[in-house]
Amino acid sequence: MLAPQKRLKVGVSYNEPLLAHGIVAILAREPDLEVDFDDGDSQEHQADVLIADYKRALELMQQAQRRRGSPPPRVVLLSAGQREQDVRRAIEIGVPGFLALGAAAQDLALAVRAVGAGARFYDSSVAERMAESLSREPLTGREAEVLHLLARGMCNKSIARDLSIATGTVKAHVKAILAKLDATSRTHAATLALQRGLVDVPELQS
Repeated sequence: MLAPQKRLKVGVSYNEPLLAHGIVAILAREPDLEVDFDDGDSQEHQADVLIADYKRALELMQQAQRRRGSPPPRVVLLSAGQREQDVRRAIEIGVPGFLALGAAAQDLALAVRAVGAGARFYDSSVAERMAESLSREPLTGREAEVLHLLARGMCNKSIARDLSIATGTVKAHVKAILAKLDATSRTHAATLALQRGLVDVPELQS
């Protein structure tokens, strides 16, 4: 007689209660998954896989990095936004699963099983963002600084003063930024930067 298959324990640590309950309800239908809420209080989680929002997922990975020697948590990040910079950051920090909030229920279950087995799982929208990111030449550190100030509406002279560099140098950085973002103007560059997550909304509003 075959021994019963071990069920995968799944913890849901999501900052929006309504969505958290929905996730639990969806996965509870899967016979091979044992799903419950994860309060996040314990440093050592009993779940085999954790489903978390963006902020919580990054917190879990950073906590694991600080606890050297312990295996990283198996996290499936479920997020409403798939901005290029956010996707890149999550993957660089080691999040093994990333799905859009609008993903199909069957994809969420597939992601949980894949991550539980030690594999990675990114849905098509996330994979597309990564492909776009890898196909572009990245900004240098100084170009990123100039872009942040440019997005706040600062002129070249103000940017030069703020960064303690020459105005001509700022102009050169702006030219490079426009080329790398394939932007037609400073305003277009700021808009693209926001869409890709290279700058944050508060910076555009300040």
